[in-house]
Amino acid sequence: MGRGTARSGARALSESLEAHREEAMLYKRLATLRVDVPLPESLADLHWRGVPRPEYHELCTELGFERLMELPHRWADGDQPT
Repeated sequence: MGRGTARSGARALSESLEAHREEAMLYKRLATLRVDVPLPESLADLHWRGVPRPEYHELCTELGFERLMELPHRWADGDQPT
């Protein structure tokens, strides 16, 4: 790829971003993690413990996805930390 191609690619990107500035700013806002929002959960509460097997199996059956029932590699044990 020559330098002219890179410049024309950068120019095209710049023009596209300018033409769609509002949408680009919306996507930036949607993709930004907020740290100023209070959460009722603790960090430990949000820790991934695996897929809850009974609920997952029920959903697979309801949707007709029986072949996916054993797909998860990590199952939740159902116990909640105190």
